[in-house]
Amino acid sequence: MKYLFFKSNDCGLCEGMLQKTYNYIDKDKIQIIQLEKNPLLRGKYNVFSAPTLLFIDKEKEVHRESGFFNFQMIKKILSP
Repeated sequence: MKYLFFKSNDCGLCEGMLQKTYNYIDKDKIQIIQLEKNPLLRGKYNVFSAPTLLFIDKEKEVHRESGFFNFQMIKKILSP
């Protein structure tokens, strides 16, 4: 599973959600993508707001969180 975290330069919420996400997903497994520097990835994954967290499995999106993340859902998805 691949985890893509899209954030923006001026986004205070982004940093807060990223720090909380580290409680559920090892930070070494999260690829942080700066929206302003990666317009091609933004377009490829249809990311229009920040923060956005994508769960990608075998190049298919299996889950998406944007804005205030639902960490109960994230916990449920990550549970074996």
